[in-house]
Amino acid sequence: MVDLAAWALAFPTDTAAAQKLLAAQGCDGGWGVRSRRPAEVFDTAIALLALGGKNAKAHEFLIGRQLENGSWPETTRPAGAQSYAHAISTSAWAAMALLGRQDRLVKSRGLASRKQRSRLLAAQYYR
Repeated sequence: MVDLAAWALAFPTDTAAAQKLLAAQGCDGGWGVRSRRPAEVFDTAIALLALGGKNAKAHEFLIGRQLENGSWPETTRPAGAQSYAHAISTSAWAAMALLGRQDRLVKSRGLASRKQRSRLLAAQYYR
């Protein structure tokens, strides 16, 4: 799925790629390494970025997988391995995907100042 998401990111006017990506979304809101494979945080974050953050189910998937310490479980190949570097990378991708969506939310509410944006984002994450 990462290859398809990368294509959709590189060619945002290719609506067929976005439709294929949406068709591969799991019922839990996430994406796996391939269609009909268990969803993982990294694959879901990349797909969400490729879709421009416009997928509430993917957003909910990522929030639901966030750990108590604020990070996300690492996505490794093969699945199930442990890697501190992958944990950092996976968390960064998940945060970027979620912040991209939040940034559009903030802009749509017309909050222009950095202070106003920071307050809204903090309220979203610390409730």
